[in-house]
Amino acid sequence: MTIDITACDIDAVSARFWAKVDLQSEGCWNWLASKNRKGYGRFSVGRHYITASRMSWFLSRNELLPPEVQVCHKCDNPACVRPSHLFAASNFVNQRDMCNKNRQAKGGAVGIAKLDDLRVMAIRQARADGQTCTVLAKTYGVAVSTIWMICLGLTWTHLPVLASPTPRSRGRVPSHEEAVEMRTLYKAGERTVEALMQQYRLSRRRVNEVLITSLHCPLPQPG
Repeated sequence: MTIDITACDIDAVSARFWAKVDLQSEGCWNWLASKNRKGYGRFSVGRHYITASRMSWFLSRNELLPPEVQVCHKCDNPACVRPSHLFAASNFVNQRDMCNKNRQAKGGAVGIAKLDDLRVMAIRQARADGQTCTVLAKTYGVAVSTIWMICLGLTWTHLPVLASPTPRSRGRVPSHEEAVEMRTLYKAGERTVEALMQQYRLSRRRVNEVLITSLHCPLPQPG
């Protein structure tokens, strides 16, 4: 349903809107009122609700976006309504942005998970010390691929990248969960063999064995 914001008293709506925002001189401007289950602000206009970020876009730019265009967050903070932290994109671009930033929902807390410089450096240090991406992902409430891209320096590029741990021996057999993840990522075209070797710390031979086996027969279920 499209809400006609222009039919409202814009000055009154603007005053009511910004009164619900924690205005900071730096960083995010967080929404203090009602939020949905994913942490996005909700603002009432008449008898309907609009996302707070979308309302912020309209009030700051005086631009009504069509329903198929979404207001996205550069800061990955769903509660933020700071105009400079927002950008408009189609649903396709927004989904791609989510994948690039690895904010796909994988549990109740992941949608609102947020990393900072200290956590990113702690992740890189733990990975350099030999910790697995799977364990780090569970510890910090993010996707495994998020950890992988952080440690390779594909994201958070302003921070130093630490040396990768020594690859595991090719005799190690990946777990059933890892094997399923590997073949899923490979079939979707999201990882090459080299990327899988780096992410799971396996030899090329072991990665190829997992992928070839999955093509001919289902992987055995854990006992």
